Amino acid sequence: MKKVILAVALHVFFISACNAVAPAMSVRTSADDTDRLLVMPRHPFIINCSLENSDAPNVLVVSWYKSSEGSDRKKINSTDRVKTAGDSLVILEPSPMDDPGNYTCVFDVKTAEGRPEATVQVIANVTVRMPGVSINKMEGEDLMIHCKMRGKPWPVVHWTKDAHPIAEAIGNASTRLQLEQDELGFPSALLSLSTLRRPDDVGDYCCHAQSVANAAVGCTIVRVKDKYAALWPVIGIVAELLLLAAIISFCESRKPKPAVVEDPDQESSTDKSVTAAPAVPPARVVSCDSYLAPPPPGQTAGDVRQRK
Repeated sequence: MKKVILAVALHVFFISACNAVAPAMSVRTSADDTDRLLVMPRHPFIINCSLENSDAPNVLVVSWYKSSEGSDRKKINSTDRVKTAGDSLVILEPSPMDDPGNYTCVFDVKTAEGRPEATVQVIANVTVRMPGVSINKMEGEDLMIHCKMRGKPWPVVHWTKDAHPIAEAIGNASTRLQLEQDELGFPSALLSLSTLRRPDDVGDYCCHAQSVANAAVGCTIVRVKDKYAALWPVIGIVAELLLLAAIISFCESRKPKPAVVEDPDQESSTDKSVTAAPAVPPARVVSCDSYLAPPPPGQTAGDVRQRK
């Protein structure tokens, strides 16, 4: 009979011990100074939780949970990237797309207010990357710009063209402009513009992203070429050739005509065909002085006349 009473007493004692409720406790985290908001760095980081009540028992069993936007809370198990060590959680390789979320540490002890726990929100800086410094398109083609963003929670995204809201800067925006989310779920990450026009659609297109952590912007210059731009060089070359030919023709027409030179062979043949007239000896001129001058000594006037 004594054994039965002792067994019942031990059973009641153990039940009451198991159902004992510890005094209320509060949990302190390593992110309390920032209202339990932690901006995720690029290097490994740690989240710590601790019980503040000094009367609390030495409880070492801590469970870690994570929840993201639109998903339920799930228990975290140690992996190659994430390690759980009691009241500490270590993320070795931070990922701006996978690791942001709400991290909750739950202590395995009962209190009047339930199991003590604390939640730290981890966010990642948003980054923006555009496809390039500039985009070249032909008139009449369609334009697609993908604003590649990283970081959570999801940012608020808006577009501008030449520092003006995109809907106001684009003509007929209601029928030509579309903003859609990309494959990762970022809102308004894809800008589509149909039937490009010159020069209305030429300009500086910027993607602005604003999140709880920070703000980021990325820009690209859109150039729209004339659809006949490829023909202008050919037309210019042909025009230059025609102008050069006209100048040469004009200069040739302004040159003086050369004098006509008769062929020497033709002149000689002409001279031979004409019979030369016999040469007439010049008339002999007799000076009157020969008759008036006296004859030299030894000669008579008659001799002089005879010689002449």
